[in-house]
Amino acid sequence: MKSESKKEIEGPLELYFEIKKQRENIVSPVDTMGCFITPPYRTEEERRFHILVSLLLSSQTKDEVTHEAMERLRELLPENAAIDDNIRRGLTIENIVNSSVDHINECIKRVGFHNKKAENLKKIAEILKKKGLPKRMEDLTSLPGIGNKMAILYMNHACGKVVGISVDTHVHRISNRIGLVKTRDVEDTREGLEKIIPKKEWKTINRILVGYGQTICVARRPRCEECCIRSRCPSSLFNRKASALKEEIFYSVTSIAPVSTISPS
Repeated sequence: MKSESKKEIEGPLELYFEIKKQRENIVSPVDTMGCFITPPYRTEEERRFHILVSLLLSSQTKDEVTHEAMERLRELLPENAAIDDNIRRGLTIENIVNSSVDHINECIKRVGFHNKKAENLKKIAEILKKKGLPKRMEDLTSLPGIGNKMAILYMNHACGKVVGISVDTHVHRISNRIGLVKTRDVEDTREGLEKIIPKKEWKTINRILVGYGQTICVARRPRCEECCIRSRCPSSLFNRKASALKEEIFYSVTSIAPVSTISPS
């Protein structure tokens, strides 16, 4: 990705900050059901494990579906809880270890790629039972099914350490639409954003742009008429329609044949 001059990025950065301001008045699924929204837990370990599991389930899955799967895990774990009242229910490392992959799969069956995620969740719990919850990026990304995007969010919200910008499909799409970057994949977008976004924004930019992508700047048929930057966004359908209308009017006027004058005989 080519480096952008300071002048070239100032405009897109202004657009981002205007989106951030508009987001203050928008409640999106990520705000109420995102990975960092956790119910009360008995221990800090359980809270952090909840965040990790939520991140694992979230890929290729809407927040609403992930939230439902997390509730089912909390209610239906461990596998034999229904026949033994002395067993404490809940989403814990121990309860995942003591449940079969089939039972875990049944709990999360609505999330994308649930078969593989059930296998990975079981493996992760077995690893964490021996080694404890990870505190470093390299330990996180060594876990099955956990990539950079999830690891960065985990470090941000579970460990309180800002180590980078987490980029998903929403962040990638909007960053390119408003001109912050010109990239083809999420990893290039992450690298590009980390060069131009002030570090104090790194923790919140994911939630801001994900929420905007869920509500306004959606993938198909973006709601440009509701967007605060519609008149300046380089990708705005609002601008395209206005330009197309002007062009249509121009050509319709200039293409009118001149009225011929007929000399009297």
